[in-house]
Amino acid sequence: MTIEPFFGGTLSINALLEDGRRVRLGDTGAGVQSYLIAKMLYELEKPKVLLWDDIEAHFNPRMLSSVAGWFSDLVNENIQVIVSTHSLEAARTIAAAEEKTQICLFSLEENVLKVKRLTLKEVDDMLDAGIDVRVAEPLLL
Repeated sequence: MTIEPFFGGTLSINALLEDGRRVRLGDTGAGVQSYLIAKMLYELEKPKVLLWDDIEAHFNPRMLSSVAGWFSDLVNENIQVIVSTHSLEAARTIAAAEEKTQICLFSLEENVLKVKRLTLKEVDDMLDAGIDVRVAEPLLL
């Protein structure tokens, strides 16, 4: 990331690409912006826990894989990463990037929070059997 002069004396935040080119953050898609801003905020604060709600919002599969790789790096630095999603693809992509991953299915019934922890293999086995864990919640919890 760089901050450089732009038109009219304003400053522009730019993503520095591997080939040396720069792209204004404002000219990138919402997913790239979310990812880069999250990385900048992380570097500024260095929290012990990173929370990300609706991780699938604005990310294509390639970008989601990149984010999953970053999360894996953070976990290996003893940072706890907690992600929420309604997307099985997002959950599976992130879980596949790090062996320490737990997929947790939550349900709130009569003011009681229930949780079921699943491995990626368990989720994949259910999907192979035609069971969507999001709809099988009453059977699992």
